[in-house]
Formats: sequence, C-alpha cells, structure tokens
Amino acid sequence: MSSPGAIAFQLGPLVIRWYGILMATSIVVGLWLAHRQARREGLPADDIITTGQWAVLAGLVGARLYEVAFNWDYYGQYPAKIFAVWEGGLAIHGGLILGPLVGAWLAWKWGLPILRGL
Repeated sequence: MSSPGAIAFQLGPLVIRWYGILMATSIVVGLWLAHRQARREGLPADDIITTGQWAVLAGLVGARLYEVAFNWDYYGQYPAKIFAVWEGGLAIHGGLILGPLVGAWLAWKWGLPILRGL
C-alpha cells in the first residue's frame, strides 16, 4: 500500500497537510471530550474549555519558540522568518513544555480541579 503523501489538498497558495488535519482534529475532539466529561461530573465545563484553548495556543507558541531557539543559526540571520509560521517550523518539545504549564497555571488560578482531569 502506498503512502497518501504529506499534502492533503491545496487551496491556491494555501497547502493543507495531513499532520495539520490530524492535529486540528485531535484538538477539537479532545476539547469536546473534556467538555462532555466536565458536564457529566458537574464541573465548570466552559472554564475547562477556555483553559484548554489557552493551553493549545501556548503549546503552539512554545513549539515555535523552541524551534527558533534550537535553530538560532538560521533565525539569527533571518529574524523576519521567526514570524513566518506559514513556512513551517514547530518543535513538539516546546509545545509539550509550555502548553501543559499554561494549562496547569490557569487551572490553578481559576480554581479548577486539575488532578480530576488527569
């Protein structure tokens, strides 16, 4: 069986890749499941979704910062490329560090039961 390739489809200059579709789908499904479970347990579901959304955003920022930090030889020469996220360049390590940290901090700040969510 052959691989479908990295690109799912293209809309003019916008290239949609399979990993982006899978990441977006997993984020939406994860937030939906968290919301559903929170409602079942009588937890503040909207606050949990808001926390999750901020954690996802922080994860993306962290992934970009990590990418830039560990490829500074390139980005130091081309600083405008730091903001050219459409050209790619995310490092999962940064997302796995900053996303959960921001999510846990917001949960603590807003009094959400973080350990029940694990």
